[in-house]
Amino acid sequence: MPILTSLKKTNTLKITGRGKGYTIIELAVILSVISILIVFLSTSIPGLISRSGENASQRIRTAAGFSYRYALVNHSMVVLEIDIEKDTFKIYAVVWGENGVENSELYPETRLDEDVVDILDARGYRTDTGIVKIPYSYDGTSENFIIHNGHDGVVSTSVIIEKYHGKVRVVSGETVEF
Repeated sequence: MPILTSLKKTNTLKITGRGKGYTIIELAVILSVISILIVFLSTSIPGLISRSGENASQRIRTAAGFSYRYALVNHSMVVLEIDIEKDTFKIYAVVWGENGVENSELYPETRLDEDVVDILDARGYRTDTGIVKIPYSYDGTSENFIIHNGHDGVVSTSVIIEKYHGKVRVVSGETVEF
């Protein structure tokens, strides 16, 4: 079956005998698009499929990192507030308002999917009820805190917030060392 036929007087090339399949270039483009989608999905799915303890600890870690960066960039005082009894956290900036010092909400109260068992401060004092406020000053300085997350009083992960440079780590199990 001839693929090319004769040139006509209009100098056009007529192609005949083309099958109903795809060309190699079309297949290469389809395969490259599919491979790019697989790469993006494979990097995002492990973040979605994680143990609940890691998820709660990662949320607190992200909130602490946000508080540190916001304090530095905006040269302001920021507070990460953790309610141990309700297992929630929120972030607000401390600003001067018409009536003196006011709180400006940066991140609304958010429920964690795991219990906050207790919070250990730099003095070694362990708080297991109430609200703990973790301050970030205008230069990003905070205080040392360890937040223990778990279920039914059993600690599965610890979030370690260090005083300087916004360092926040998540470790498995209970730790009491900064």
